[in-house]
Amino acid sequence: MPRARFVEYDQRQWSLSELARAGGLPVSTLAHRIERYGATATGIQRALATGTLSARQAGRLGALRSPWRGR
Repeated sequence: MPRARFVEYDQRQWSLSELARAGGLPVSTLAHRIERYGATATGIQRALATGTLSARQAGRLGALRSPWRGR
């Protein structure tokens, strides 16, 4: 069984699942963002502030960026 991961943010120690729930993000998304941005206060703030896209929005964005898009 995986151990709980803790991070220090906003002068409090949070478990990753607690912080993800408070930020309205899936735990895996928050964990990957913290790996990318760093476990500093600034990195965690950025990870929480970055929005998420619905599957429909992501598909439309991908279609716009696709090199296969007809002109």
